[in-house]
Amino acid sequence: MLPTYEKIKLDQRVKAKGRYNLIRTEINNLEKKLMNLLKLLNHFLRVILHLLQMIQNNFILKKYQWW
Repeated sequence: MLPTYEKIKLDQRVKAKGRYNLIRTEINNLEKKLMNLLKLLNHFLRVILHLLQMIQNNFILKKYQWW
Protein backbone atom coordinates (compact mmCIF):
# COMPACT_ATOMS: atom_id res chain seq x y z
CA MET A 1 0.00 0.00 0.00
CA LEU A 2 1.34 3.41 -1.01
CA PRO A 3 1.61 6.19 1.56
CA THR A 4 -1.03 8.89 1.14
CA TYR A 5 1.44 11.48 -0.24
CA GLU A 6 2.76 9.14 -2.96
CA LYS A 7 -0.78 8.03 -3.82
CA ILE A 8 -1.83 11.67 -4.31
CA LYS A 9 1.25 12.29 -6.49
CA LEU A 10 0.42 9.24 -8.60
CA ASP A 11 -3.22 10.32 -8.94
CA GLN A 12 -2.11 13.77 -10.06
CA ARG A 13 0.22 12.24 -12.67
CA VAL A 14 -2.56 10.00 -13.99
CA LYS A 15 -4.94 12.98 -14.21
CA ALA A 16 -2.28 15.09 -15.93
CA LYS A 17 -1.64 12.34 -18.47
CA GLY A 18 -5.39 12.03 -19.10
CA ARG A 19 -5.65 15.78 -19.65
CA TYR A 20 -2.62 15.67 -21.95
CA ASN A 21 -4.22 12.89 -24.02
CA LEU A 22 -7.50 14.81 -24.27
CA ILE A 23 -5.68 17.96 -25.39
CA ARG A 24 -3.59 15.95 -27.89
CA THR A 25 -6.76 14.36 -29.31
CA GLU A 26 -8.42 17.78 -29.61
CA ILE A 27 -5.36 19.21 -31.39
CA ASN A 28 -5.32 16.28 -33.82
CA ASN A 29 -9.02 16.81 -34.59
CA LEU A 30 -8.45 20.52 -35.17
CA GLU A 31 -5.49 19.75 -37.45
CA LYS A 32 -7.68 17.42 -39.52
CA LYS A 33 -10.42 20.06 -39.79
CA LEU A 34 -7.87 22.70 -40.79
CA MET A 35 -6.39 20.43 -43.46
CA ASN A 36 -9.87 19.77 -44.87
CA LEU A 37 -10.58 23.51 -44.97
CA LEU A 38 -7.28 24.15 -46.74
CA LYS A 39 -8.03 21.43 -49.30
CA LEU A 40 -11.45 22.97 -49.90
CA LEU A 41 -9.92 26.44 -50.28
CA ASN A 42 -7.31 25.07 -52.68
CA HIS A 43 -10.03 23.47 -54.80
CA PHE A 44 -12.13 26.65 -54.75
CA LEU A 45 -9.16 28.78 -55.85
CA ARG A 46 -8.32 26.34 -58.65
CA VAL A 47 -11.91 26.57 -59.93
CA ILE A 48 -11.76 30.38 -59.86
CA LEU A 49 -8.40 30.34 -61.66
CA HIS A 50 -9.81 28.01 -64.30
CA LEU A 51 -12.84 30.25 -64.83
CA LEU A 52 -10.63 33.34 -65.13
CA GLN A 53 -8.45 31.58 -67.69
CA MET A 54 -11.54 30.62 -69.68
CA ILE A 55 -12.78 34.24 -69.60
CA GLN A 56 -9.35 35.51 -70.63
CA ASN A 57 -9.14 33.05 -73.51
CA ASN A 58 -12.62 34.01 -74.64
CA PHE A 59 -11.69 37.71 -74.74
CA ILE A 60 -8.49 36.95 -76.62
CA LEU A 61 -10.43 34.93 -79.18
CA LYS A 62 -13.01 37.71 -79.64
CA LYS A 63 -10.33 40.38 -79.91
CA TYR A 64 -8.44 38.60 -82.69
CA GLN A 65 -11.37 37.26 -84.65
CA TRP A 66 -11.15 38.42 -88.24
CA TRP A 67 -14.20 36.75 -89.72
